[in-house]
Amino acid sequence: MAVMFTHAAGLVHKSICPDNVLLLKPAQPSAVAHELSAFLVGFEAARLRDLSAYSDQLPEADAIGKLYSHPERVIPHENGHVVRFGMRHDMYSLGIVLLELGMWKPIEAIGGDLSKADQAEFNARKLRKRLIDVAEKHLAATAGPKYSDAVLCCLRDATEKGLDDERGMREKFYYRVLQQLKQIVV
Repeated sequence: MAVMFTHAAGLVHKSICPDNVLLLKPAQPSAVAHELSAFLVGFEAARLRDLSAYSDQLPEADAIGKLYSHPERVIPHENGHVVRFGMRHDMYSLGIVLLELGMWKPIEAIGGDLSKADQAEFNARKLRKRLIDVAEKHLAATAGPKYSDAVLCCLRDATEKGLDDERGMREKFYYRVLQQLKQIVV
């Protein structure tokens, strides 16, 4: 929900990763065992998502940041710039975090050799393909089909060409990710 509220406020987070998800126990004891609340933090890089906000459009340079970045944000065009950051890039990053949670493994273990973002031969597209492959083959068995569908929507649909329509992306995120996740009962 935090990602949806961030986008509803007209912002893009730009650095969704496990380090920016804070889990806290409720202040009052709860009848539900292991109940935690998740909070999205780390808004240092956040900016307005509209075109009036400045964006240097430089590729992600941080090795850890590359792992959670949409391939369009890692692989520069001939002019050295990357695609302007949008909601779908946050959606993709969230998909990776959800995949890690569902598989109970960090991205480095899921991506294997492709997760070595500090090396010159790092290929964000190949890593994306591996993450989708792992999610398709294994995630439903460990986290259930609704969870798997939500993760695959983040990983696949956020990389579709022609999804520059922010309203369409927001609706897709709401119905195919948030609503799927809300239906999960543990």
